Amino acid sequence: MILRKKFLLGFCTCSIFLIMLMFLTGCGGGNSDGGSGDNPAEVVTGLALLGPLSGAEVAVYQYDDLDNPIYSTTTSESTVISEAGLFDVPENSLQDSMLYVIAISGGQDIDADDDGVIDALPTDNIGTLHMAATGSQLKANTSKGSNLEL
Repeated sequence: MILRKKFLLGFCTCSIFLIMLMFLTGCGGGNSDGGSGDNPAEVVTGLALLGPLSGAEVAVYQYDDLDNPIYSTTTSESTVISEAGLFDVPENSLQDSMLYVIAISGGQDIDADDDGVIDALPTDNIGTLHMAATGSQLKANTSKGSNLEL
C-alpha cells in the first residue's frame, strides 16, 4: 500500500512528460498472410524516450503487485536513433483487463537536446519513467505499426 502511494505521488509530481502514442508488434517480416508457423510470438514494442534511453532497465508490474515485476528487459542500444531505446513485452504475458505499470530506469539519453542527432556524450538517466495502462490498451494498436512511447 505504501509503495502504491509512493508511486501515485511520484507519478503525479513527475516533471518528465510521458508520451503515449501506442504500440508496435514484432510479427515478423513483410508477410501479410496472417502468420506462418515460423513467426515469433507477438509482442508489444515500446520506446523509452527522453532522448531515447539506451540501455535502460524496463520492468512491467501488475498494479496490485508493485514489488515483483512480471517481465523485465533492457532497452536497445544503437548508433541509429530510431533503433535505440526499444523494448518488447510478450503479449501473452498481458491480461486485457489487468492494469499494468511500466517502469523504466537508468540507461543513457543519447539525444538530450532532441535534435535528432546522437550526442557526442550521452546523458545518464537518474530518474524513472512510469506509465499505467491496461493490457488491452497496451495491445490495442498492434496492427498499426506505432510504438508505445514512454
